[in-house]
Amino acid sequence: EWACSMHGRVKVRTSAEQAAIKAKERQEKCKQYIKLRNKIVAKRMAAELDEEAFALCETMLSLNPDFSTVWNFRREILVKKFASESDDVRTALCDRELKFAEACILAHPKSYNSWHQRRWVLQHTPTPRWDTELSLCSKFLAADERNFHCWDYRRFVVSCLPDQAAARQSELDFTMEKIGTNFSNYSAWHYRSKLLPGIHGTERLPDAVLDSELELVKNAFYIEPKDQSAWFYHRWLLGRDEYEPVLASAASAVVDSQLVVALVFPQRVELDSAKVTVTLNGAAVPAQWRGDGRAAHLWSTRLDLGPAGPAGEAAVALADGAARAGSRASKAASVTLPVAPSGEVSHVRLCSDATGLLNIWRPAHAHLLERELAIVQELLQELDEGFERKWALLAGVHIAYAMQTEPARAVQRDYLAQLTACDPLRTGYYKDLHSRLVIERAVQERFETLPSGPSLSLARQGLASLPHAHHLCAVGAVDLAHNELATTAGLRAFHLARQIILDDNAVTAVSEPLVGMPRLAVLSLQRNRIASLEALSGLAGCTARVLLAGNPLADAFDAAQAAILYPGVHFVLDEVSHS
Repeated sequence: EWACSMHGRVKVRTSAEQAAIKAKERQEKCKQYIKLRNKIVAKRMAAELDEEAFALCETMLSLNPDFSTVWNFRREILVKKFASESDDVRTALCDRELKFAEACILAHPKSYNSWHQRRWVLQHTPTPRWDTELSLCSKFLAADERNFHCWDYRRFVVSCLPDQAAARQSELDFTMEKIGTNFSNYSAWHYRSKLLPGIHGTERLPDAVLDSELELVKNAFYIEPKDQSAWFYHRWLLGRDEYEPVLASAASAVVDSQLVVALVFPQRVELDSAKVTVTLNGAAVPAQWRGDGRAAHLWSTRLDLGPAGPAGEAAVALADGAARAGSRASKAASVTLPVAPSGEVSHVRLCSDATGLLNIWRPAHAHLLERELAIVQELLQELDEGFERKWALLAGVHIAYAMQTEPARAVQRDYLAQLTACDPLRTGYYKDLHSRLVIERAVQERFETLPSGPSLSLARQGLASLPHAHHLCAVGAVDLAHNELATTAGLRAFHLARQIILDDNAVTAVSEPLVGMPRLAVLSLQRNRIASLEALSGLAGCTARVLLAGNPLADAFDAAQAAILYPGVHFVLDEVSHS
C-alpha cells in the first residue's frame, strides 16, 4: 500500500487505485515498446543499416532478447560493418557484441536467441577465444546446472577446438565433476552419451569402459533411485542395434475384380511409388500406393485383374531407397504373391526372425541383460513400496522386454502391474506397454507357426491399444472382445480382415476411417459406449454389417438419419452371438 499526507491526514491508496496506476504504467510501457518496434521496422524496411538502427536494436533486445527479427537486423548491420573494416576492428566489434550477448544471457539465461547470437559472432570473429567461452559456460552452469541452452552451446564450443581428442577427454572429466555434485544432472549424463562414442570411435563401447560406466550408474541408482537421469543413461549404455527399413511382409487378396496388395514394414516409412515396380502375370501394371499418413507401417494398392480373373501371381519389386525411415533408406527387395481364389489371402514374410519383424529393441550388449536385471531386482528388494520404485521397475520392464524369453515376459507382466499400482497417473502408458507385449507375442506365435491361419483371438487380454497390428494384416477374423479399448485407433491395420469383434470394450466412437479396409464385412461393437450416430463417422463410405446392441445409441436409434449418413452400412440392433 502507498500512503500520502493531505491536510494532516494520511490517505492510503486502495487496491483498485494501485491496480489502476500499474495498468497505466503498463500501458505507457507498451506504447514506448511499440514506438521503438515501429522505428526498427521502418529502419529495416528502408534498409538503413546505420548506427542509429544498431543502437535501437540494442535497446529493444535489452528489453526483449527473444525478438528474432531484431537480432537478424542487428546481424545485417554487423555484416555491413565487417565488410569495410580491418581484422582488428572486426575483432573489437565482435568483442563488444559478445559482451552485449552475455548481458542479455545474464538477464535471461534461457534465451534461445541470445545464445544463438553468441554462436554467430564466434563464427564471424577473426580470433575466437574458445577458452574464454568454456569458462563462460562453466560460470553459467555453476549458476544453473540444468540450463540446456548452455550445455548445447558448450558442445558447439568444444566441437570448434583444434585438439578434439584432448577436448573430449577434458569434457568427460567435466561431466564427471557435475555428476559427482548432483546425480540427477540429466544434461551431464546425456553429454557423456555423446562424448564416449567420439572418444572410442564406436557406438559400442569397449567392455572395460562399459563395466566402469555401469558401475557408476549403479551407484547413482542406489543413492537416487527416484531420479530418472541415471536410469535413462543406463538404458543408453545397454545400447541398441538400429534396423534398416526393410520390407517385412506382403499380403494380397481378391476383392471384386481387383487384387489388393499390402506391403508391411517394421518402422513407419515413406514410400516412393516411382521406385516400386508391380507386375501382374508378367505384365507391368501401374500402382498408386496409399498409407496412413506420409509415413506408415502399411502401404496398399489395388490392381485391376483384367480378363484373366483371379489367377496367376503378382510381383512387387522395390528399388534401392524406395522406402525411407528418417535418414535411413531401404535396400532393393522383391516379393511374389500368388493370386489366391476369392475369399482367401496370400501372405509372404520376408524377415528371417520375429525380432526383426517387430523392430524390437535389440541391445548391442545382450550378454549383460541377465546381470542388469538381477541388479534391478536386488535394488527393488531394498526399496519401499511406492513411487520411488517406478524407475527401477520401468528399467526392469525394458530389460525383460529385450530378453524375449518366457520367464522375462513373466517379469515384465509383474513389473507392469506394480507400475500401475505405484504410479497410477501413468496407467494409460503402462497399459499401452502391456498391449504391446500381448500383440508382439501374438505376432511371434504366428511367425513361428506358419501358415498364419484365417482367425486370431485376442479376447480378454487387457488390451488398451493395438500396436504392431499391421503385422496381422492378413488375418481374416479378429476377436478383440472383453478388452479395455476406448477407441478404434489402429483397427484398420487389420487391413484384410473380414470380421472384427470389439464387443464388451469401452469404445465411445469410431473416428478412424475404415473405408480403406477392402474386405470388411462385419464389425461387432456390441455392449460398448457409443451414444450417437455422429460418433460413427469412421464408417462413412463403408459397406459393412455393424452390430450395435447394448450401446446407448441402440436405445434411440434413428434409422432414417443413419441411412443418410451411412448408406452402405447395415446396422443390427438386436443381440447377435458369435459362438
